[in-house]
Amino acid sequence: MASTPYLQLPPKVVADRLGALDQQVVAYCQASADKNILQQGRDSLSAIQKNVSGVDDLVLLVSASDVNFIEVAVPPMPFAKLKAALPNLLEEQLLSDPTDLLFVPSQPVNGKCTVAVVAKSWMEQLLLVGTAFAARKVSAYAVSDCLGHAADFSTVLVEMVVADNLTCEISVKGDPQIRLGLSIDSQGKALS
Repeated sequence: MASTPYLQLPPKVVADRLGALDQQVVAYCQASADKNILQQGRDSLSAIQKNVSGVDDLVLLVSASDVNFIEVAVPPMPFAKLKAALPNLLEEQLLSDPTDLLFVPSQPVNGKCTVAVVAKSWMEQLLLVGTAFAARKVSAYAVSDCLGHAADFSTVLVEMVVADNLTCEISVKGDPQIRLGLSIDSQGKALS
């Protein structure tokens, strides 16, 4: 029976500090096709891979601090051309070389779209997780994008990073365009 594992991955700064991604502890949940939880917990990616069988789809929950959401005004053009034009449209708002980034736009509405921007090298590392699980389809979502939201309120999630007890992750979702993330390093002092 096919199932879908959901893996909450550590922020890139934590993953870089701890080394081999497949040995890092992550929070996970495995759901059946009818959305019942089959198993959940915290374990290393390699251990989860051994315990999870029948993977059809894999969902990666990427740290909110690793994804920037930028709203941009876009000229009327076909969506395929818009995707190709994004590095030029956003160049002045970026601190990194656009060739090092991955741009994922939403469909334009009223001449604007929201673009998720993430480091291409980090997403390539995360897609290797999908390869290890032999998943047919791999999806990635920012944790901030997965939070619930009510009009006139913001939702804030504050949690310890599962992979270590030195980093706190803050994810925020506000009005439809507001999605933020911040990793706070305790400078070597354990947070508990």
